[in-house]
Amino acid sequence: MDQVAQLRFPIVDDYDFSSIEEHCRCCAPYVVTFGHPGLFDIVNGMGARRRGYERLICDILDEDEVTIALIDRALELDYQICRKGLAAGCGKIDVLFIGEDTAHQGGPIFSPEIFHTFFVPRLRRFADLAHDHGAVCRMHSCGATRLLIPMFIDEIGIDILDAVQAEPIGMDPAGLKRDFGDRLTFCGMLSLQQTFAHGTPDDCRREAEFIVKEIGKNGGYIFSPPNTFTEEIPVQNIIAAYGVVTAGLRTL
Repeated sequence: MDQVAQLRFPIVDDYDFSSIEEHCRCCAPYVVTFGHPGLFDIVNGMGARRRGYERLICDILDEDEVTIALIDRALELDYQICRKGLAAGCGKIDVLFIGEDTAHQGGPIFSPEIFHTFFVPRLRRFADLAHDHGAVCRMHSCGATRLLIPMFIDEIGIDILDAVQAEPIGMDPAGLKRDFGDRLTFCGMLSLQQTFAHGTPDDCRREAEFIVKEIGKNGGYIFSPPNTFTEEIPVQNIIAAYGVVTAGLRTL
């Protein structure tokens, strides 16, 4: 533990926040977001890019003091960056964007009990910080997150769930809208693994129309793919889907 305390981590004073308010002013009237999915991000940040997934998961389950100390040092820097960034925006930042991949295709990476104990209080700090500055909190999480969504809403205070995939277990868009759409905004839901990768432009257009009309009914939806468009997805499929949105904008 003493060795962790002596490690040289970046500090928030290494960063320059002086131009943020001007950037916010230049973005008006569009939504202004501070952050990205790599802020917070224990599973990928400390797992994939440092200790490896298996080692990280075992360390969290075993309550390894050194790993947890490293995690909290990294999170504290991210928190201070968000705090100073939001303050520098002087109320002009609309969204704080953080990330934590909490699930795989079949369900949560950690049990709901472990997620509640380990992740919830750490994530709640960031959501509270966003709300204290008049912003909403958007969290990126891939996978089958349905079992965790009540905690996202009630215990963390997440306002927007980013990168919602339609394919994993329990992630049917209509069901998510029905059960949580009055309390959570969804971003994503277009099927990259199936419709966009293997379907026709007409298939993609129909899916986009369904998502916009049904999931976007009464608000609570941000039109987006759940992840990056990769090279195996035909460009014609992307154009067909986005044509649904641009056609709607032209009628406004």
